[in-house]
Amino acid sequence: MRPVALVVVSSALLFLFGPAGPHLQACSASALSTGVLVDEFYPSAPDGAEYFVLVCTTYQIPLDGWSVSDGEGTICFDGGRVLSAGERLVVSSDPSSYMAAYGDSPDIGLDGTFGDGLFTLSGTFRLADAGDQLAVIGPDGSVSDVAAFGDSLLPTVGWTGEPLPAPRDGEVFRRIGGPSGPEDTDSAVDWFNFRELRYGCTEWAPVSATVYAGQLTAFVSPECSLDTVLREVESAESSIRLCAYEASSPEVCAALVSAIGRGVSVKVFVDGSPAGGISEDGIAFLSVLEAAGADVREFTTVQEGSVRHVLALHSKYMVVDSRRSVVLSENFVDGGLPSDIAFGNRGWGVAFTSSFLSTYLASVFDDDCRLDRKDVLDWGLDPRNDPAASLSHDDVPDRMVFAPLPMVSSEDARVLLELSPDCSLTEPYLCPLVRGSASLLVEQFQADLSWESRWTGSEYMSPILSAVGSMILAGGGASVLLDSSWFNLERNSAVAASITAAGAEARLLAGSSPVTVLHNKGLVMDGCASVISSNNWVSASFARNRELAAGGTSVEVARYFSEVFAADWAPDVSPPD
Repeated sequence: MRPVALVVVSSALLFLFGPAGPHLQACSASALSTGVLVDEFYPSAPDGAEYFVLVCTTYQIPLDGWSVSDGEGTICFDGGRVLSAGERLVVSSDPSSYMAAYGDSPDIGLDGTFGDGLFTLSGTFRLADAGDQLAVIGPDGSVSDVAAFGDSLLPTVGWTGEPLPAPRDGEVFRRIGGPSGPEDTDSAVDWFNFRELRYGCTEWAPVSATVYAGQLTAFVSPECSLDTVLREVESAESSIRLCAYEASSPEVCAALVSAIGRGVSVKVFVDGSPAGGISEDGIAFLSVLEAAGADVREFTTVQEGSVRHVLALHSKYMVVDSRRSVVLSENFVDGGLPSDIAFGNRGWGVAFTSSFLSTYLASVFDDDCRLDRKDVLDWGLDPRNDPAASLSHDDVPDRMVFAPLPMVSSEDARVLLELSPDCSLTEPYLCPLVRGSASLLVEQFQADLSWESRWTGSEYMSPILSAVGSMILAGGGASVLLDSSWFNLERNSAVAASITAAGAEARLLAGSSPVTVLHNKGLVMDGCASVISSNNWVSASFARNRELAAGGTSVEVARYFSEVFAADWAPDVSPPD
């Protein structure tokens, strides 16, 4: 490996950066070059692993003679590299960190490990966390593009208006793109994505497939969720992947240990710091499985320089043998999968057979919990791991309960999987679905009336509630049921009042309901489509968290969840005759 050559950049480049140091100053070349833009950059790296991405917006551009500068250091490209239309060039200061975060190598590593001979470097190229600029300079010395952020002095060429806000730790800036290519107004609005991008972020597109008759099971919590999940675990022949925000169910733990005993590979991935911390039962759940031979991993930030590639691991799903998938609104805890079916959370779930969709989910799981990611830790290395842990099973009293049974499909269904934050780049993925509906039934655990803009700091109406309002104005109807737990009372009451004022029906779960907590995040649209998800109607759930939604087009599935909704909407608490 040859060392990176250090050269003095020509005066044609240096005149951009006068006595003010790292801040872009007046440029004598007033015309802007076209064809190469800054498409993405990572300026606030706890481990110093900054990177930026260039994109070609014209037919083809030889990079020889082009350069990028932050005012203190300049990278000049040579070696005959040519960018085609839409092609991106990744330049990283720490390629090994970039590879661990993204599972792929950059095109150029400033440490000389990649792209040796394709660039020369002069000065010290490192972006200031509080504010700085990136300038892309053409072979003629004119400025092709500028990206300014934080407390940077405003450049006189290549940028208009205020700079981007200073980045949060681990935040990645990415230019908004559309069918016609990247937005380029030379201003901060080019970068105002709804989704928050973080170091190591993923790009999973939505996928769909037909699930044939008899291969889909719809179920609800508390009445039949545990039995359904246990049957799925017991059906495993080769592998089980379980992803959850929290997991502590002793019945699920025992079923997974039994699966390990018959030779099934069991992998578990949970959030290592859920709200309130991992419970004692949760620690025991993970420790028992670790001791039994499961591959248990946690999403964390305990390793030095680590950045979570999403804010919270809030999705709840299971993949069995890469052919069968289970998607739930509930965690794998006693409240979500209760052994006593008379008490527990209201939640919805769906299990389906599809090698295509299950392979997709297995790939998501495997990528999210790669051990080379700094935000993933083997549970066996966590000081909380207790090799002597055990979980006890409480005795469940015999009860006469009239409860919905799981529904097995008798017709084909179309199932769509959408991940957050990946599928919510410019708005929550739910918005177009809601706007396009004529009737809507909703059960929601937690909703905020106002959301805060990442870019301006100002509050604005929840885009999902705005979509509900648009649907109502177009003549549609909606019935929205919200959780009434004390910790959700204020926010959910405000949302219910807003929906009612817009002309729809909204209420909080009745205190007389046998359901303990309305933890569901489900929708039924037009009597023929359903959404089962982990998404609360709060900004972070769509913009920052790892969440999963399964949408199904099936009249019988929609009817099943509609009937459960009707019972929750007006619960019958009278004793049986």
